Amino acid sequence: MEVELALTELMRRYEIPQHRSVSSLASYLGINRQAASRLVNGHGATLSYAHLAGICTWLVDQVDSPELKKRLLGELPGKLIRFSGLWARLRDVKRLTLCVGERMLERSVPAESHSSSYIAGVDAEVALDLLHQLLKDGAKFDFRLRRLPLHLAPDAPLGASRPSAADESEAERVARALRGLKKSAAILIGSQRANLLVEFAVAEAYGIEPFRLEGPSVPFFTLYRKEDDYRPPSCFGASELPDWIASDCPQSTPGLYYLQDGAWRHAPWEPGEHDAGVVLVATDAQFDRLWITAFGFSVQGTKELGKLLLAAPESFWPKPGASGGRRGAFLCSVPLSEDGPAQVRAIDDPGTLR
Repeated sequence: MEVELALTELMRRYEIPQHRSVSSLASYLGINRQAASRLVNGHGATLSYAHLAGICTWLVDQVDSPELKKRLLGELPGKLIRFSGLWARLRDVKRLTLCVGERMLERSVPAESHSSSYIAGVDAEVALDLLHQLLKDGAKFDFRLRRLPLHLAPDAPLGASRPSAADESEAERVARALRGLKKSAAILIGSQRANLLVEFAVAEAYGIEPFRLEGPSVPFFTLYRKEDDYRPPSCFGASELPDWIASDCPQSTPGLYYLQDGAWRHAPWEPGEHDAGVVLVATDAQFDRLWITAFGFSVQGTKELGKLLLAAPESFWPKPGASGGRRGAFLCSVPLSEDGPAQVRAIDDPGTLR
């Protein structure tokens, strides 16, 4: 199993200045700046024992406080090295939250005035399958299931209406609570049409406003079907293709669109034949928080996506970012009518277009 360095995390925790860390570490270890930069950014797969010992000594030398030096020495080298990969990080968390959307149906006809609610069966199935596999692998964590309400009136036209203020407020409150949890992971299942927290997770990952389409800021896009009962405003979805995608994909066909090699591509949705889904993985710079967002274009796509996450979790681990965290989106193309292989493609970062 691949390993990575928690060097940036330790430097932040012990208040070691980072603006000169690459040059200082390169000089101390006798390596070039490019190699030192890779170490600072978490790449440790080819690390030698000599370099590991050197990094430990260098870290301790950067700390002035005798008390902090003693504490750091007690954590090295164990806290400097950790197993990499999505599954390894999930098994390491102390708190896991599974988040699914719950549609609240409220009829407005007086004679039929009543309400009911349901969670999409496939979303719940995928969430519970992931939980079962983690527990089977020996993971130990505090667990909680979060249901995100989405109030709809089935006897009234929905179209592109925005979620209610109360539902948006609740999703934002849950997002804020999850952000405050240390050593935690959240797995969000379902699209923005069913799970409002997904909209907030995508917006936060790419630094934009939820429910607002702002240029090519997100490297994937959902083109709704005309017959969809609910087509909410979204930072990564609409009923029409925006100009920046239509220029590369002139045929406006429902499905998922994604950015690869600097151009937009279409992952077609063909009922019963072919579907696609997106997995977005994001951690903060300190690796205290891991969010996994997974959704298919259709219900069947979400189901097949869950199978992929269980069968090949190593395919969904993004590269370290310059800030020390990780963020990456993956397009999953899955055949439905035959046993052909599913494909997982890393989606370009939106920064490639800026």
